[in-house]
Amino acid sequence: AASDVYKRQGYTNVDPFIAMDVAMVFRKHFILQNQFTWVKHIAVNDTGYGQYKPITSKRFVSVTNENIFHFTKKGDVEIDRLSIGQRNKTHPIWPELYSEGRHVANTRRSIARLMKFEKLVIEKLAAGIINLNSITFPENVVNIAKELIVDVSGVTLAGSCTRSVQSIFDAASEIYSPGNCNIIGRNKSFNPAGAALINGASAHSLDFDDNCYAGVVHGSAVVFPAVLAFAQHKALSGLDLLKSFIVGLEIEFAVAKAFSNSIYDKGWWTTSVLGSVGSAAGVASLANTNIREIENALSLAISGVGSIRAVRGTDAKHYYCGRAAESGVIANLLAMEGSTGPLDVFEDRNGIISILNDKAFEHSHIN
Repeated sequence: AASDVYKRQGYTNVDPFIAMDVAMVFRKHFILQNQFTWVKHIAVNDTGYGQYKPITSKRFVSVTNENIFHFTKKGDVEIDRLSIGQRNKTHPIWPELYSEGRHVANTRRSIARLMKFEKLVIEKLAAGIINLNSITFPENVVNIAKELIVDVSGVTLAGSCTRSVQSIFDAASEIYSPGNCNIIGRNKSFNPAGAALINGASAHSLDFDDNCYAGVVHGSAVVFPAVLAFAQHKALSGLDLLKSFIVGLEIEFAVAKAFSNSIYDKGWWTTSVLGSVGSAAGVASLANTNIREIENALSLAISGVGSIRAVRGTDAKHYYCGRAAESGVIANLLAMEGSTGPLDVFEDRNGIISILNDKAFEHSHIN
């Protein structure tokens, strides 16, 4: 029944509070109606029964039980007491939600689906990409996007002549395979990841590219190289590229507003951190993948962010601009091949909202 959630949760000797920590997440939304202890192993006359993994630690005994938490919406759900001991995923005692993992990302998704609670940030962003793909943008928005592309193409061409970009190009030539994605300013083509890296670094090399004061991010220098590379890789149209460029910027700036400029003030270089959001969103829009692939592409890209403002004044600054562009391409290619990321990359206690911004995040900007 949609009013029941049973959560089976194990733990380890190293971290015995795992089960309680997970239960506390559920407690925010449910009432704990029952709690059970599932005995995994019992010994009778030197004979052991059940699951048992002996350990040789001098500090710990073996973990021989797990917790089963029965959460309900109001604490008034009738249960079949005789079926409590039956371990069966299809039995009423184990309803729609059955989870044995140590991670709670998919569990949280199930809670949101079952109880119609707030969606995860990743889910909102993925839905936003699909929605933006389905609409026609106003003419003034399209014209601004065209101007941004002309501008970032110019600074990329100029930046391609710098010493630092030459170094990045030389290193990339040894790392990335040839492809059909053009390197601006050079008679050379790379695969999409390599092209996104080099063009992204070139775009920010002279630091004349556009800047958005929501999050203090250089948006076009990251998103455009990513969508340009993927569009050429898949032989897509200029109109497709233009729309995905707008989508990538819209998603990036929405997340930037949700974080506010405090994330920049704390020392994170937001062009790298938030740029990975924009590049992943833009490429996902262009690839026209399904919502699960979009969610995983976003989470794969976002979970690896983290350049710091100490990069200012060094080649590392525009190198990480290129890396943010590259990240969006690779994350989408991985997701299209079935790779998954942490869907609660924002909300997890070790997610980017907590780690990067002391839990400050205004969700209204992405609703």
